[in-house]
Amino acid sequence: MALHGDNPIRGAADDLLGRSGGAVGLARQILTLDASEGLVIGVLGPWGSGKTSFVNLACERLRVDGIIVLDFNPWMFSGAEQPS
Repeated sequence: MALHGDNPIRGAADDLLGRSGGAVGLARQILTLDASEGLVIGVLGPWGSGKTSFVNLACERLRVDGIIVLDFNPWMFSGAEQPS
């Protein structure tokens, strides 16, 4: 048996735990929402529970449906000095 790192998966082809069904469901729900004034969706869970993998799967589905997905990681800016 091969050992794999603890990195998030990027797409359904790597989904060994079968979570893509739930992620596709989330993507379908997102498509029904009125985002005309903006939209924020949170995925919550403990560290290591697969949040990033789940989001990657949902984003993959949205892109297949022709939706432009912009990745933003607020942690990259955490504690950064803001210019005045």
